[in-house]
Amino acid sequence: MPSDKQKIILICTLYNVLLEFWVWGVGGFMTIVLPVSVFFMYLFYFCMLEDLIVRFKLRDYQVLLFGFLYGLFQESFNTGSTFNDPHFFGVNVFNIFMANVLWWGILQSVLALYFSNRIVDANQGEFGKMGPVGWIFSLGFNLLLLFGVVFEGLLPEAPAYSYYIIIVLMMGVALLFIISVIRNRDQEAIKIEKMGNIDAVIRLQLILCFIMGAVLRFFIGDLVHYLFILWSVFTGILYFFSIAKGKRFVGISER
Repeated sequence: MPSDKQKIILICTLYNVLLEFWVWGVGGFMTIVLPVSVFFMYLFYFCMLEDLIVRFKLRDYQVLLFGFLYGLFQESFNTGSTFNDPHFFGVNVFNIFMANVLWWGILQSVLALYFSNRIVDANQGEFGKMGPVGWIFSLGFNLLLLFGVVFEGLLPEAPAYSYYIIIVLMMGVALLFIISVIRNRDQEAIKIEKMGNIDAVIRLQLILCFIMGAVLRFFIGDLVHYLFILWSVFTGILYFFSIAKGKRFVGISER
């Protein structure tokens, strides 16, 4: 039987695979490469993120920073969305915000963690920490993806200065994340509240993932991508509205 920590990681992973199904549809998932690669990408991502949460009792904004950092890596060196239709020194600021704040930060990380902790009633303060082998596998998988893209000549086309900007931005976000961890290393555990409106939105989202990917993808084609963008904006607004009311989505949950 998997441990509670493993259950949380697996739920977060499957949650994100469903979001990918919304975007890619049945056709995209017919090839074994896509579902397997995205599954392991999210699996290792949440292995790292959950371990950092356990070690340093991360809060929402710290998860957002880590999600932004990881997302920027993927969107720049893998998918290349950072450089699509550039309008500012070879990068697309709108895509950076959408992909790394609304998607990787809020929708794919913060809400995924909230959802998994609503399902798994566990005391995360008792979770064990991931050892060096786990970190080697997690980081190694992502480096393997990067090397594969580089060696196969599939690195997104962009001017060298665009990559320099992205690398500097990644270094800046990483520094902010490290500073936040050091300054708040003694922060106490918090109780994650149950939010009925968020629970209802996530349940609706799970249904929409199946409808969009399995049905509407065949009728409206790429329009599902724009619906995904609208959904991301909606969940982002809902998240910031909840934060403004003092709600918190991430922390070391206690029974």
